[in-house]
Amino acid sequence: MNRPIGKDPVLDPNNDSMIAGLLSGGASPIADLYKFGFGIYNADASTPRRMVSCRKDWGRCPFAGMSVPLTADMVPPTGSDAQIAVIDWSTRTVYEMWQYTWSDGDPSASWGALTSFDGDGLTRPPDGVGSSRGSGFAVLAGVVRTHEMRQGKIRHALEFSTNKCQRGVFREPAFTTDGTFDSPDAIPEGARVQLDPSLDLDAIPGITAGEKIVARALQIYGAYNVDCGGAPMAIGFELPHPAQADTYPAVGLTHDYFELRHIPFGKLRVLATWDTGSTPP
Repeated sequence: MNRPIGKDPVLDPNNDSMIAGLLSGGASPIADLYKFGFGIYNADASTPRRMVSCRKDWGRCPFAGMSVPLTADMVPPTGSDAQIAVIDWSTRTVYEMWQYTWSDGDPSASWGALTSFDGDGLTRPPDGVGSSRGSGFAVLAGVVRTHEMRQGKIRHALEFSTNKCQRGVFREPAFTTDGTFDSPDAIPEGARVQLDPSLDLDAIPGITAGEKIVARALQIYGAYNVDCGGAPMAIGFELPHPAQADTYPAVGLTHDYFELRHIPFGKLRVLATWDTGSTPP
């Protein structure tokens, strides 16, 4: 996730169709800031611990037999995904919970995952177990953090969801998919896209500070398709912490589902492989 894209990467042979799919519907890609953002919280050895149950019968719950650091003020976003990630700095473990609820001190999630904060950004062994994204990417892999907006720089690849996830096909580093779309413009989970690095972002009229931060990261690091969603392309952001000032309006991202219309997404390109190597078979 932290590796910049090399010079002159090999593009996917179906690049044009895939980009057309991401830009279908006429609207610009959006920023999931609030309702479908991601609640990210810090914990340490002093944080109270709770047992967390899984509501889906998908096998052994990733949290079975574990005490998870949780408090009542670790609130999830209000959207149907209600996704949170808790970073336990005492163990450098990340607890990811999808459709998380806290009911009278009894926390549960439909499903979730455990990952190492120092791992590769995926929820497979040896660094993780379970899954909270359709591709197997960890929640923290690629989400735009609020402190990055304050600092004005993102030093990693971004992540996005799309309603054009290709059925039955995924691309490294993804190791699974929940794609359901059969079409020439479908894009596999795990695919990496990049914004044309030759674009002069400072010359774009009306571009907001937040859009420029996102666009620059897309030029240097790109973004991965990590999950299926309801929009052609939605970039994931951290839900602002309830106890802190909201960073997004200050950088021009004034409302949820903010259309990033000043970023020239028509200049996106799909890489053949995540590490810009040879075209996949």
